[in-house]
Amino acid sequence: LAQDGRRLVLQLRTRGGGEGKGGDGDVVELVSLIPGRANHMVITLGGGRLRAFLDGEQRFESAGIEPDLAAWGEGQLLAGAGPDGTAPWHGTIEGLAIYAVAFEPEQARHSHLAYRQVTAARDDPPRLVVEATLRQTSERPTLELVSPYRRALMLCEYRVDRILEGAEPSGRIRVAHWALLDGEPTTVPAEGETVRLQLLPLDQTPQSLTEYLHSTLEPDFDIPEYYAVPR
Repeated sequence: LAQDGRRLVLQLRTRGGGEGKGGDGDVVELVSLIPGRANHMVITLGGGRLRAFLDGEQRFESAGIEPDLAAWGEGQLLAGAGPDGTAPWHGTIEGLAIYAVAFEPEQARHSHLAYRQVTAARDDPPRLVVEATLRQTSERPTLELVSPYRRALMLCEYRVDRILEGAEPSGRIRVAHWALLDGEPTTVPAEGETVRLQLLPLDQTPQSLTEYLHSTLEPDFDIPEYYAVPR
């Protein structure tokens, strides 16, 4: 199961293969993911039918699928990227569940509604919008430094000039910007540049737990840290 741009695709070894049947080497497009929000996916195979549900609604079905796992050897179950860090997922994965039975449409809808209740009960982290001037940056991490990862954040220190939304902080803040995405360097503000930033508390974002965060700044635990929401 992989992501190709916005497309969620599946490559499945089957008996006989064949055009459009998900055979060995054949890639099947399941759905187009919706960017900017969570996508609840159910992908299920049973009775020779492969089906995919997005947010409880069936979006794909193909009959005559006979999976053949006999040729597979022992291996790792991986989520988020290939074993060498290639083909990284462009987002966050959560709530991963694997079942030994196929889902029917009603079960897929129930799964979506149940998980939506879980996410709706969460409190949104407080958002802060500021105008700030970059005082100093960490040294940009290289792909070799963060290997086997292909994405990395870097910590920068700003002086807060004006608070546009939210309360606090005043004075200095430290902000985690993306430095590498898919192995390529990103653009970050230059020292002395004044920019508008939309921020979330770093310790309340999944990036703080799942991404490589690089810092060469002098440690100072009194300075609050934030994650810069990409524009």
